[in-house]
Amino acid sequence: MQFVIVQSDGTNHGFEFDNSEAHPDARPQSRPVVWNFTVVGSGDRDESGVEFAEGTGAELRNGIVMGYSASEAIDADDPDQRAALDAGDVTAASVLFANNATDVALGESTWDPTAPELGNRFGVVGNVLVDPQNVAAPNFAPAGDVLLEGRVPTGLPATPDFDGTADYLGAIDLGGPDWTAGWTVFEPFPDPA
Repeated sequence: MQFVIVQSDGTNHGFEFDNSEAHPDARPQSRPVVWNFTVVGSGDRDESGVEFAEGTGAELRNGIVMGYSASEAIDADDPDQRAALDAGDVTAASVLFANNATDVALGESTWDPTAPELGNRFGVVGNVLVDPQNVAAPNFAPAGDVLLEGRVPTGLPATPDFDGTADYLGAIDLGGPDWTAGWTVFEPFPDPA
């Protein structure tokens, strides 16, 4: 997937990636590939931005995970997940983490998304996007130059299914057109209570 926006509002996770629950080391392995994504939490009610569980692999690049102020941006501490993390089956590169209580929860895994060559940015505080947590009329456009610091992505997709010119973080480019305008609708789900 590329150019993905997830706005969490009282959900468990922005993304949840799983392999087989009964057989977490089963092959073929689940391995979603997501580029140019924006995952926004609503704060206290969210569990995590990205949940890796049950032996899944994944490739996340050129993204933003923000607004999980009472939880973690990435939760990868599932015991069944550790082997996949330690084997290098999960990649997170050129991802900006902003306004989260914890950026990455790993448990006992040795997976290290902080390696400098990955280009991830942790602990960013402040306005990254214009108004992403507004559930009625959000604005996911970049709020300023903070995203330019991470503008060089780590590799571009070598497939015609991806736009290899999207050398920016998140789903919408700074100064570029807002592709959500005019055709997306933000209507809240009814409260199940």
